[in-house]
Amino acid sequence: MKIKQVHISGFGKWSQVAFDFNSQLQIIVGQNESGKSTLRAFIVGILFGFPSKKQSKNVYDPQDGSRYGGDLVVETANGDFRIARFDRTQSTLTITRLADQHEITNPDEWLSNELSPLTRQSFDDIFNFSEQDLIQMKQISAPDLQKLLLNLGAVGSTQWFETATEFDKQADKLFASRATGRRSLNQAVHSYEVSETELAKQSEQLKIFLDDQQTVSELTQSVAMLEKELDKSQENINQLTQLQRQYRLFYEAQQIEKKQVRSVSESDLQHAEQLQVEIDLLASNIRRQEQDLSVQPESASEIEDSNKRLMTIKMMASQLVNDQRQHDELLAQQKAIQAQFATNKVPKLLTADDDQRLSNYKARFIGMVSGAILLAIAVYLVVTPIWLWFMVVIVILSFIIRFVVKNNNVISDIKKQYYPLNETQIRAVQPSIEHYLKLDNSLTAINQKIELQTVHINKALQSLARDLNVALVSQAIHDSVDQLAQTIQNRDLLKQNENVLRQQQKSQLDNMIEASSISLNQKKLDLKVIFQKYDVEKMTDLQNLDIAYHEQMVNDHRYQAMIQQIPAQDQKKLSAFEDAQALSKNLENEHNNLAQIKQHFAEEQAKLARIQAQQMQRVSNDDFMVMQQKVADQKTELITQFSEYLAQKLANRWIYSALHAASQNRFPKMMKFATEYFSQLTVRRYQHINFEKDEIIVTTARHESFNVMLLSTGTQEQLYVAMRLALARVIADVINFPMVIDDGFVNFDPQRRAVMLDMLAQLSDKQQIIYLTTSVETNDFPNMIKL
Repeated sequence: MKIKQVHISGFGKWSQVAFDFNSQLQIIVGQNESGKSTLRAFIVGILFGFPSKKQSKNVYDPQDGSRYGGDLVVETANGDFRIARFDRTQSTLTITRLADQHEITNPDEWLSNELSPLTRQSFDDIFNFSEQDLIQMKQISAPDLQKLLLNLGAVGSTQWFETATEFDKQADKLFASRATGRRSLNQAVHSYEVSETELAKQSEQLKIFLDDQQTVSELTQSVAMLEKELDKSQENINQLTQLQRQYRLFYEAQQIEKKQVRSVSESDLQHAEQLQVEIDLLASNIRRQEQDLSVQPESASEIEDSNKRLMTIKMMASQLVNDQRQHDELLAQQKAIQAQFATNKVPKLLTADDDQRLSNYKARFIGMVSGAILLAIAVYLVVTPIWLWFMVVIVILSFIIRFVVKNNNVISDIKKQYYPLNETQIRAVQPSIEHYLKLDNSLTAINQKIELQTVHINKALQSLARDLNVALVSQAIHDSVDQLAQTIQNRDLLKQNENVLRQQQKSQLDNMIEASSISLNQKKLDLKVIFQKYDVEKMTDLQNLDIAYHEQMVNDHRYQAMIQQIPAQDQKKLSAFEDAQALSKNLENEHNNLAQIKQHFAEEQAKLARIQAQQMQRVSNDDFMVMQQKVADQKTELITQFSEYLAQKLANRWIYSALHAASQNRFPKMMKFATEYFSQLTVRRYQHINFEKDEIIVTTARHESFNVMLLSTGTQEQLYVAMRLALARVIADVINFPMVIDDGFVNFDPQRRAVMLDMLAQLSDKQQIIYLTTSVETNDFPNMIKL
């Protein structure tokens, strides 16, 4: 159980407050009078009931008049619950499961079961301690401190310790160990001793009489016991003799019983034989159906090959269409270029010279005329005869005329070819003519490709048509492809229908096999159940068992007839003997024992008769009777008082022994943890805790040993805390309950207090710890509550 939330309506100084607790280590810090002990008392009151004025001086009535009580939210193995308790005198308890807000019908029983086996006292002994508990340690004596530590493992040891002390006091009132004691038992002993002395003085015969009287009593008891032994021995002999007569019959019956064979019911045998027949029939049907199922369908490789070939033809036809489309596009481009000319015929592409003549004719003509004029002037200046000058001029003019005529003829031919284009348009149309020539080359190549593809496609169509046994109706490639595609589609559809039918047949066979297998397995299981019932493995074993059973029935009748002749109690006795020799040996020993008892009985009777005759003579004198009665009365009184004294003393010793034994039952594990905790708390100064009889010895790291009473107050408290923590951890597997510590480490020095906090943090991984203190040295702990 872990406490998750605390809600206080009214309790002491607290009113209408709530606290959220950490599920591991919850530290609550507050100065004196801040309400730490009140909060601790509230938690205990919710779980075990609020205190009454008879039980406690402080009942924590709310100071502001709020309603008395509140609730806790706890985590249990069955979920989170709210435990609410209100009012002190007529307290009301309600418990609600938070998961579904269901209110527990019987809250007191539920809470008792959750806390079991804890009570208020056992909770304080194990999980709840404070500074006051450590202060009380200082006020008790040294022997009592050792007893407290030794008995710490026993829950409720404090009350038992007080009860034992009270028993010891009552016993001391009855008897004192001093010789001069005047208590009642001392006086009774003294009176008895005086009477014995007086009787011894009066007559020496008293001692003899008392000794003989004791001897008579002993002999009377001895004779009575021997008489009983005689009767018992004679009875044993009679019984053994009877058993000896019955042993042979019993032995034969036992031999028959050892050969018992289990019976096989007729219905189970018939059912098993029927199941075996049905199993064989089902197994045969399954094998036949599996053979039918193993027949493989016809190969689909031819269909796949036809589809692949048709797909290849379609791809070739598609490529052919694309090439034809490209051919038409190129042809349209050529016609567009031809339309630029009047004759719809594309002229030749201009040469470089023709292009130069066409573009630079005027410039060249002007340059040539200018050169001729300059040449004529130069010749005129150089050549003196005028006729010679004219001859040079004529030659120049004829050259110019010839150049002009030639150029005009070339340009005229070009313009005829490019009619009706002018010179500028002729030069502009040259790239189109060049593109036209490229288109012509492309058309030639595409035509060749189309012719080759057409041949290949027709060959492929003819080959596929022959394989499909189909005559092509049209010469057109597209129509032929469509015809073959339709043929293959029809054939695929037919094959698909055949496959569907085959799958249906296969599914039907699978279902039949599955149903037969289920039925077969069920029948095998039923047959196995019958085999297991009779502990056999196969049908022949079961049949043989039935045959053996019928044979055994004959022997059973014989066994019953034999065993009925022997009583049940004799059968039990006979079974204790291994064989007839053991029985005979036992009977012989009993005869010897009877003879010895008879001899001893006769001797004791004779001795008793002799002493009784002597005593009769002594008791005829009244003085002996008076003395005997007086001694007997004093002895009775002494025994009565001494019995009361022993009862008190033995009760005291029994309580300490029981507490010590209860604690010792947990010591192996408890002391392992206590030693480790004590070593940590003392900063490894003390390494071992040893228990020697009724003393506690602690050993240091230097192997120095000290009695616990020689330790300082703080170290004694640390040993006490270590054993309390160890006990809580040992019983955590049975009772996992929050530990509440209220300022339990005030006498610890700072170093050991820091070690204590680290230990609490480690222990809180397995058990919730609620630590209330006035201060802590660090604020590193999560969810610390400051009051």
